[in-house]
Amino acid sequence: MSSPAKFFLAQIVTFINLSLGILSIISSDMKSAVLFILAAALADRMDGKIARKLNCESNFGRELDSLSDLVSFGVAPAVVVWRLSLNFAGFWGYIPIMLFVTAGAFRLARFNLSKSSESFLGMPITIAGSLVAFITFFTSNNIFLSILLIILSFLMISSIKFKKI
Repeated sequence: MSSPAKFFLAQIVTFINLSLGILSIISSDMKSAVLFILAAALADRMDGKIARKLNCESNFGRELDSLSDLVSFGVAPAVVVWRLSLNFAGFWGYIPIMLFVTAGAFRLARFNLSKSSESFLGMPITIAGSLVAFITFFTSNNIFLSILLIILSFLMISSIKFKKI
């Protein structure tokens, strides 16, 4: 397979991740929105593996992956929580939503500047966003979800090391 074809194949999976995040945001059905986020997590898991397997990792691919992750695991879960419960909280509902998305952006930017190692510095946004999505299957309690978003925000920007799996 030629190099441009390998590069294209790896990026297609990243675009699937991004597309699933967008579908989550525009979905009117909250269960479908959550399932789109969880499916995006599977695509996100595969894009890096494919790029490494085909030996076509690139700075462009890394940046594209991070932008896709911000949509699928930052913005999309925040929109789900907003629609499910925090839009009823008025001004106080904005704080955990904004904190979660901005912490996710910070986490991704820090990751892109880091040297690869056997652990992540701070909770990966994919885990945080997927956890938020999964938990919304079981509760729409605005206080619980607010606290969850705030805790996960701090875990994403923390110096805690998370083992790569």
